[in-house]
Amino acid sequence: MDVKLIEKSAFQGIGIMWQGTFKQADQGEIRKVLHQFRQQILSDPVLKDNQSIYGISVHNIPNGFTYYICVEENDVYTSHGLSVFKFEENTYAALDYKGSKVQEAYFSLYKWIEEHGYQVNDQHIGQIDAYPIRYDPLKDDPELTIMVPIKI
Repeated sequence: MDVKLIEKSAFQGIGIMWQGTFKQADQGEIRKVLHQFRQQILSDPVLKDNQSIYGISVHNIPNGFTYYICVEENDVYTSHGLSVFKFEENTYAALDYKGSKVQEAYFSLYKWIEEHGYQVNDQHIGQIDAYPIRYDPLKDDPELTIMVPIKI
């Protein structure tokens, strides 16, 4: 497993919020919302040049979580009813993954973090998933970089 440590500066994202249970996410609800958001971004002349769509997990409800789906946009810009989200600087353990067993990739990354003596820094967010803009969540196997915040 090729895990790397990366520093991500604070950033502002614009996008949408999904909230639901782990079961709903496992049944593909996030993929549908991600697809709709991707279509919206690709049709926007200002935002279509983004290279990644971020999914940011916040584990703040029982048996579920809030998932912010956004693109990085540091200029004040809102379109099509998109919301603005701000995220703090952090260090992440990151794993590039492509395949159908995403849950196993998450478990492997968390295991790697523990085995290498790091602690998860889950004060603000659970993890960031970075999807390449070319990824079509309704047609393609998942392709993403999983980034888990860690304490250094």
